Amino acid sequence: MEENGHITPEELKKKPRSTELGHLTPPYCLVPLNFVYNEDGSDVHIFLDDLSHIQYVEYVADNFSRRVQEPVVVFHDKGRRKFRLCPGASPDTPSYGKYCYTRNAMELDNIPVPLVLLWLENGLPHSIMRNAWVLYRQAKEPEIRRQNPNIESEPFFKTITDMWITEIPEVREYWMRLARKGILHYIKKKQEDHAAQSEAPNEGTTEEPSG
Repeated sequence: MEENGHITPEELKKKPRSTELGHLTPPYCLVPLNFVYNEDGSDVHIFLDDLSHIQYVEYVADNFSRRVQEPVVVFHDKGRRKFRLCPGASPDTPSYGKYCYTRNAMELDNIPVPLVLLWLENGLPHSIMRNAWVLYRQAKEPEIRRQNPNIESEPFFKTITDMWITEIPEVREYWMRLARKGILHYIKKKQEDHAAQSEAPNEGTTEEPSG
């Protein structure tokens, strides 16, 4: 059952996995996580790019909390442009960045997947939908920041996400066309590079003189 904008693992399994855009995979599967351990391995922090959708950050923090059986504190390190997820950390730790919030999922049996994560991305390695979203975000970001110079990560990504989701189909199709062109250009360049490498003579070899 879908509740409060989330989807349970059971319902997720029932969702169609293929569309005309390709095989669907929620984008949280594709966003890199950086795990940082202290010297004796007794503590671990997770770093996420601060361009990550805020619901994805919360989803990771909840899973982290459930795994380590501690509340997880989320900080925003503006200098590194990262979210830092720390189990059991004190909110007044200044070196970790600005305190955002604490997530506690110790007593949950499973963590529901936020529905918004299923809106934003197609899970192909070179996803048309993903690239369209990235191009759209890059184009709209200067306008949003001109209107709100001091906007922080959470309201920024809520704004840009709401804009994307509420765009008319023709607008999203425009950005998807641009994304297709970019992907085709990338694939063509990779093929040309591969062909050039295949044709290049191996270094250190010499031809036998003809006699």
